Amino acid sequence: MGGMGGHVAVRTVFAPYDSGHRGVRMGAGPGHLWDNGLPELLRSESRPLVTFVDVVPESDPPAEVATAFELDRLVAGQVREAVSAGEFPLVLSGNCNTSVGTIAGAGPEGLGVVWFDAHADFETPETTTTGFTDGMGLAIVVGHCWKTMAEGVPASSRWWRRTWCWRGRGKRAPLNGNASHPQAPPSSTRIAYAGRGWAPLERCSKG
Repeated sequence: MGGMGGHVAVRTVFAPYDSGHRGVRMGAGPGHLWDNGLPELLRSESRPLVTFVDVVPESDPPAEVATAFELDRLVAGQVREAVSAGEFPLVLSGNCNTSVGTIAGAGPEGLGVVWFDAHADFETPETTTTGFTDGMGLAIVVGHCWKTMAEGVPASSRWWRRTWCWRGRGKRAPLNGNASHPQAPPSSTRIAYAGRGWAPLERCSKG
């Protein structure tokens, strides 16, 4: 797919939700970007085609988990359409778990994921102390939890057995996945952690 600079067309997908609620807390971020010049920033002579799509779930009343996965399905559909049309998909959301839909829509072929976050987002319903599903985004992506709900997002399961490399801050976890902190995955997940004092990131390519 390549980077945005190599595309003349960009599809910007807005999913301005936080915990199923639109435009509140972190969900206010996409609107803030829009109101402060995002459309003008994205358009240029070399990239004149910029479209904007607002995804709206039908869940009523909104429920954190159900609405999150409905948003993932909607986002995945928009991303898939953008890629098929040769557009670069740019997703702006309030919660990190929208990554499930973004990655599923882009498809695994030739795609790498770099996860920059202040948190690991590898909690599960069994490890979380807050119940906040936004802290489970990466765990859902790799099939570590919420599998039944995630199966409703087309192609999401294609990522479940892939090797992941994570560079982040926090307590260290060895490459074999033995738990040394609450968010460490099981060895079968094959996630490699890299950071200060951890294994070098390039070791991830060795599986």
